[in-house]
Amino acid sequence: MTVKLNKKAFENAKHLIRDGKAVKDTRDDWSEHAPSTGDENSFLDKHGHAEYSKWFLGVDDEHPDDQKGHYNSRSVTSRRSTAVQ
Repeated sequence: MTVKLNKKAFENAKHLIRDGKAVKDTRDDWSEHAPSTGDENSFLDKHGHAEYSKWFLGVDDEHPDDQKGHYNSRSVTSRRSTAVQ
């Protein structure tokens, strides 16, 4: 498995940080607020893989880009939501 930088997610993360819309993660914050599989699937149904991909800094080309396994290394969390967004 080779994980590469997802440039779209990197630009999204920089934009969120610059605009003050990122939340600094402290120990165990993400694990306590991580979206469930159902939440992720609902987000995908509503927004599609293009929007979903903006939240993962890594991509694994061994998986097609229309599968969740393609996306790796979740990036910043927006203050708007602790769900998949």
